[in-house]
Amino acid sequence: MAGMKFDSEKLRYHLIDSAAMAWLAAVLTYGAIKYEEENWREVDDWQHRYYSALLRHIEAWRGGEQYDPESTLPHLSHALFCVMCMLALDSPKLDTLAARLAHAVKVAREIRAQRNPSVEAAQRTA
Repeated sequence: MAGMKFDSEKLRYHLIDSAAMAWLAAVLTYGAIKYEEENWREVDDWQHRYYSALLRHIEAWRGGEQYDPESTLPHLSHALFCVMCMLALDSPKLDTLAARLAHAVKVAREIRAQRNPSVEAAQRTA
């Protein structure tokens, strides 16, 4: 008899790319040394400042500049940091995550079933 674990509806952290997570950690480490740990949570007018920084890094990358000249870290890692800050500061509570994830999973399954009904039916029985 095979073991069972009912976790198909849980967050799949293994899908997070380890290199992207390491680059994000590099930006956080750089910021912790330059400023202080967790300083990003205390920035005034964070909506405008992180959004502007995000676009500056994206535009530099779009313009062909891969690395930030000051930190020498990739512009995209700085952009990822900005998005992380905005998401964390805009919705700091996780109390609605389970319900929102359940809805998102339902919608994703419906879309996938419309795209390929035989694959979705096989996955539901597996």
